[in-house]
Amino acid sequence: MICWPLRSTQNKGSGTTAYSFGGYGTYDSSIVGTISWGTNGMVYANDSSFKYIAYGPGLAQSFNSSNSCFAVGAISATTSQFRRYIGASSVAASVLSAQMMLPSNSTSMYSINTWSESIATDVVLSGELSTFNWLGISFDYSTGSNNVNGQLNTTFGTTSRASSTPTSRQFQIGGGQTVQDTFTGTMSFAAYFPAAVVSQANKASLYSLYKTTLGTGLGLP
Repeated sequence: MICWPLRSTQNKGSGTTAYSFGGYGTYDSSIVGTISWGTNGMVYANDSSFKYIAYGPGLAQSFNSSNSCFAVGAISATTSQFRRYIGASSVAASVLSAQMMLPSNSTSMYSINTWSESIATDVVLSGELSTFNWLGISFDYSTGSNNVNGQLNTTFGTTSRASSTPTSRQFQIGGGQTVQDTFTGTMSFAAYFPAAVVSQANKASLYSLYKTTLGTGLGLP
């Protein structure tokens, strides 16, 4: 896995580099756009600019491989109905895109759209994201049905989707296809599992570990 603790006291705390750790390798990442360091995490401004955190050469995400991601943050309301925890800027959604669908100016999510390569799949979830919470998504392309599962705290949803054209996108934290669907709010933590399907039980275990260690003080549910 690769992960990025993004609270200022748990990372560099200044400048435009967010350091990573994890057994997959070193993926220190660039902070692009109007993002500032904060005690609870990286603060993404609510403005009309692209903003994201990304490893320079990119992490290859195949649309036809098993992958998982996990992120902790809190969103702020904007006029956009779409904001991404995980995605890629200026391009169509990546395989691990967590594009949250919300009513305009709301922080209550009603689904995650995992659109990629003209194939849209909604995982129906609901929950309030104005306070800190966690979101996890796993894509299992080893099965015939290509299962997708998403989890927001104790809410769990699953669906299946057809494979799309093999290609890749960059893994970016908070990146959006347009300015309107970039993340707005505070991002405390992000993790990427390049070749692993993280189960529902393991997502819950990861959350429990984070809540009692790096996530202390965020008021996680």
